[in-house]
Amino acid sequence: MLHEMMTCRPVCAYLPMLVAVLVVARPAVAEPLTYEPARDPALGFNLISWWNYGNNGENIWRTAVRDMHSHGFRHVSLCPIRVFNPATGAIVESPQLPSLAQVAAAADEARQLGMTVTINPFIEPEGFGFWRGTWDPPRVARERFWGDYEQYISEVAEMAENNEAARLLVGTELRAITRNVAHKQAWGETITAAAEIFTGKLGYAANHDEYDGSNITASIWEHPDIDFIGVDAYHPLTTADQADASGPYPDEAFIDIVRDRWNEILDEEILPFAAARKGGAGMEVVFTETGLVPFNRTTATPWNFDTSEDSIDQGEQLNGYQALIEAIDGRCDLLGAVHLWQWGMPGAAGSPFYLDPDGVDVPSSGFDESLGAPAAQFLSDYVLSARQPGDTNGDGVVNVEDLNAVRNHFGESGGDVPGDADGNGVVGIDDLNDVRNNFGAGQPASSVPEPHAVGILLVSICSIGVGRRLLQLGCRR
Repeated sequence: MLHEMMTCRPVCAYLPMLVAVLVVARPAVAEPLTYEPARDPALGFNLISWWNYGNNGENIWRTAVRDMHSHGFRHVSLCPIRVFNPATGAIVESPQLPSLAQVAAAADEARQLGMTVTINPFIEPEGFGFWRGTWDPPRVARERFWGDYEQYISEVAEMAENNEAARLLVGTELRAITRNVAHKQAWGETITAAAEIFTGKLGYAANHDEYDGSNITASIWEHPDIDFIGVDAYHPLTTADQADASGPYPDEAFIDIVRDRWNEILDEEILPFAAARKGGAGMEVVFTETGLVPFNRTTATPWNFDTSEDSIDQGEQLNGYQALIEAIDGRCDLLGAVHLWQWGMPGAAGSPFYLDPDGVDVPSSGFDESLGAPAAQFLSDYVLSARQPGDTNGDGVVNVEDLNAVRNHFGESGGDVPGDADGNGVVGIDDLNDVRNNFGAGQPASSVPEPHAVGILLVSICSIGVGRRLLQLGCRR
């Protein structure tokens, strides 16, 4: 009988205690190694596989997304791949590589889990014989290339739109092409075609030595449909001698060196460049890729490293990731997201960038995937540190959405029922108390309701239908 009464009892019955708590709610104190979604850039991973897996492919991609979500990450960048013929410029869907339908399954899974999705389409040369950033289609191949490329981006844009992705990239590390003024018109046509399909934010993923060029600025950044500047941030962060001298984690002196270099790159290079775009209105920046490997000198030359056994250096990798976290702390207004390269999934084994807290060695891959597990666990612990008592959806903020989740699912039980703030499998009075006692945690002070507004706010909650989203507070994406 008590259970039935509590299930049917409206949340309005708890108005007095909710009002009392909202009056005194205060935002959380900023901590560099505590993830605060209200003030820190979104942190997630690129998810990419170099194998198709046939009829089981869609399930493999969905499982990889769930694995990432289970480790606390709420932001994912999904990477379709097609190959091009360097001589003719033709772009085709390779049967070896994941189909667009498989990537779409991952986007659907992420959407259902409430994750923020970016779609990051790649093209690679047939046979993977060179880096795509060095290729500029010969004159005789340009018409074919751009016709196929616009079609590819349009297909990806449709998939992104259908799955409610937040961001779409119109290219990734096509450095030789962005530097050639002859491609300006084709870039404009491709971007316009994507914008006619996709209603989220559009950007491009520039290599770290490409983003500030004059032609990429004119062709891409200043295009009216481009919303953000993507940077694949593999900047040299230390000298070789500094990297060689790095000690076991935590080496605070080395962390300081790397953090200070990141701050210099952001404050003196990338962010001023972005602020000057669009006639001085400025543009958001996203680190569309960045990453470190568990080998010596990964901070000196992140794109080039010795993977021999005597070069293993997990300490430098961990120190480097902590330095990155410290450098981006509190920058969500200017740096929208950081997508790390790359989450471990089937088809990604063999990459020294493989990161998964549960990573185990795949003997046939030629690389010990377990080497990156400590760094992956560090990153997982960081995003999980956002969880506040009363935070029902894991976004680091206790607000009206959490209160609404408890109201809408009060009395329900299950393995992952919305509104279960304490994780005991039942949505009940304990969850309501958690929300009540921590309302406002993780939010900037300006987002916490004023006392005179609390009554109106809660009356609105009582009157609006089940399942409706009421408010989004804070710097959330």
